[in-house]
This record gives sequence, structure tokens and C-alpha cells, in this order.
Amino acid sequence: MTKLKKQLIFIGVAVVVFAILITVYLIAVKSPDEEGGNEEIRDEFGMLMKNDRHFIVDPVEVSDINSIRIHNTNDDYTLIHKSNGAWAFEKASGYEPDAEKLALLRTNTRYLLAVEYVENADLDNLEKYGISKANPSVWFEVKHDDGAYRVFIGDKTPDSLGYYAYLEGRDALYILDTGLEQSVLLTLCDFIEPIVSNKLDSNQTVSLERLSIYKGGDAFLRVDVVKDKLTYGNNSSHRLTYPVSNHATSLANFNTFLEEMSEITCEKTVLFGEFITDEALAELGFISGTDEHICDYTLTAEYPNQDICLHFVENGDDYLIYSESKNIVVSAPKTTFPYLEWELISWVASEIYMLDIFDVESVEFTSPKAYAKFELSGETDIEVKSNGLAIPAEDFKATYQELMYLLITDWGTAPEDTAELMRLVITLESGEVLDYSFRAVSAVNSYYTLNGEGQFYVEREKLMELRALFESLAGVK
Repeated sequence: MTKLKKQLIFIGVAVVVFAILITVYLIAVKSPDEEGGNEEIRDEFGMLMKNDRHFIVDPVEVSDINSIRIHNTNDDYTLIHKSNGAWAFEKASGYEPDAEKLALLRTNTRYLLAVEYVENADLDNLEKYGISKANPSVWFEVKHDDGAYRVFIGDKTPDSLGYYAYLEGRDALYILDTGLEQSVLLTLCDFIEPIVSNKLDSNQTVSLERLSIYKGGDAFLRVDVVKDKLTYGNNSSHRLTYPVSNHATSLANFNTFLEEMSEITCEKTVLFGEFITDEALAELGFISGTDEHICDYTLTAEYPNQDICLHFVENGDDYLIYSESKNIVVSAPKTTFPYLEWELISWVASEIYMLDIFDVESVEFTSPKAYAKFELSGETDIEVKSNGLAIPAEDFKATYQELMYLLITDWGTAPEDTAELMRLVITLESGEVLDYSFRAVSAVNSYYTLNGEGQFYVEREKLMELRALFESLAGVK
């Protein structure tokens, strides 16, 4: 057999095998239309069926919906599909809806694939299923480009897998799944995002100009941005100006507060817009009969581009929060706002003094045993004189460093009629004078004032160690 004939036989066999395979394939995947696979199946009411389940109405395209009205036992509201494609609730103009819940609402009112078609339902006694034709308690109505339909919602089924549903105008009873609980059965407030302030970026956060917090209507603290150089304390961008004067904020805690304020996340909207009345606020505990705010906390934060004013009322483990700027009342766990329960000590820097020694011109020290004025000079190497006499600079620098380790331990009121333990009057090269006075409070704490004002304690033992060092420099044996 020639080589050519062998090739022709091989090709012929291959063609036959290929033809057989094609035939088998076509048989296996016979056109669905021939088998009825793609043929629309409709029920006795002319509605589509899918996997033996009934559509109450044929699915409506989202783009064809004009409005969705919801009526349930707690609310009545309408979602409008605007000509520009946007969606908005009629009674919630200016408030941002929850996008996920909005999508569920559209799906659960336009794609009505029933869990079950209830055969042999007692259609003459729909009340047994929780449905009243004359006065339905729960229903929704969808208006679209080709018409409208209204569906009544009844009781939950005994197996809790769905709710009875009745299409107005058709003698048939269906069961829709429990997705209704996350859409049709919600109130309008449930759809409104609980936003109490505009989101701030990192640059806007640190631009806070003033923070004020009130507890039970009484001023608790005020913090202002540093507009000039803070000449003592840490390098915080803000300082407390009430109830203390010009005291640096705690770097760590205040930065935590600023980060929390950048995006305040709450859980649920309680009231908003036109529903917020004096009566409603009084019922929730925000105001008294005299229209004065009686809430547990009030926080105001002033930024260049927005002012935030929030009022807080304790409600178990949560806060009810009224935002004046957004005109909304929301709820959130107390853990969302930990700084409201901070004591004053948490807001302030623990250091009472942190200045470069080269910024100091003189230090006057007074105690019951000694007085000395230490004068400092030199731009690179410090020289120190005590009452006009030179002393070892290293000894003074060691004592000066200990001053920076004198930290705030607590806060409280000034002691009555107690002797001054120590006084330091520090004059800076800039001419500013820092006058520190320390007095006994207890065996543990000492109260101090700066330029006559104070609110805090330092550790008495540490203070006495510092006093002994200064007395030694002053020549006390």
C-alpha cells in the first residue's frame, strides 16, 4: 500500500469519527426550545414560574419603577425614582439613605418570586392569615411605566419561613420570604444613615479650633488650638483653657479623640427632620419644660468649615445623640464615645514643665529652708550662678532634668490653709514668667498652681525629692 493511500484512509477514518462525535453532541445538547427548556412557563393567572415557584407579578426592571410606597404598622412612606435616576424618600430630603437597605427594598418589591403558592387557601376569610382587604395593616404599592400593583402582607407563617401575601385584585394567596423584614417592614428611620457630622479628612481633623464639653449642663472642659508657641508642656497642637489655663493636652489621648471625631459612626436613626419637635426631644430626655438642654453630655467642636454640636442622653448601654447641625437623633453604643467619660486628668499632658534649658534666663527657688536665684547664661555651654556665685552647671542640669519628671497624678480642688512647700519662678529668654507654687494636700499628693491657677496634683514624694535637690544647690546641708 502506497504512502498516499495510507494517508487517505487515515483522513477518512478521522472524518467518520468526527461526524459521529458531532452527532452525539447535538443529541446531548438538543436545542432547549425543542425540549421546552427556554419556553416560558406561566401559571393559571398568566404569571411567570421559575423552578416550580410562582411570581406574584412579572419582575419589573429597576429603571421602570416610578415609586414604591410602604405602609406598615409603624410607618407610611414613599420612595421616589427621580428623572435623573436618583432615589429619594419623600419625607427625607437632604438625608442620606442606606444604599444596601435601599437595594433590598427595590428587590423585595419588584422581584416577587413567592416561596409558595398556598393551594386551597380560605380566600373568603383572609383575616385568618392576618390580611384585611378593607383595611390592610401592611402593604406596599409599586408604580412603574406599565402600571401599578399593590400587595398586602399578612402574618408570619407557622414555620416562620415567610409571610402571607395577597395581590390586590387576584384571588390567590402566596408566601413571600422573610426578606420583607429587612425592607417592607422597616420604618423610614431604618433607611436613613445615622450621620451626625460631615466626614473629616486628616488635615481637617487637626484643624479643630475649639472643643467644649458639658456634663449635666455644667462646663467640664474647653480646648483651644495653639495659635502661638506653647512655652511649656509638650508640643501638643492644642491646650486646655478651662478649667485650667493654658495647659497642654495629652498627645496620645487627644490624638485618639481627633481620630474618633474624623468619622463618627452610629448605629441607628431614631428621629430626623420634621419629626424632631420640642415635644419629641423632651420625651427622649434632651430638653426640659423650659426648653433648656438637660442632657447628660454636650459636645461642641468648631472647625474652619463646620461646627458640630452633639447632645447625649444615656439610654442603658447606648447614647441617644441629637445633632443640631444635621437635625437628627441617632443611637450608638457608649463605647463609641469613650472620651465622654474621661476624667479631666485624661485630657491633659502629664508633664507640668518641658522646656529646653537654653530657653531659660533664671530660676528662683523658695522653700521653708532656702531661697536661691539661679541665673543661666551661655549659648552652647550653660553657666549657672546661684545668688551671684558660680555653681557646677552639671549639678544644676541634673536638678533641672528632674523637674521635667514631675508629673501630674490627679486633679482636684485647692487645699485650704496649707503651707507652701516649694515655689519656682522661671523667667524665660522671651520674657515670659512661669510661677509654680506647690502646697501639701495629703501624704501622697501636692497641689500646684501655675501663675495663680491650677487644678492638678503631683506626687508629693517626687516633689520633696526635687525640693531637696534645689536646696542642696542653694547650699542647704
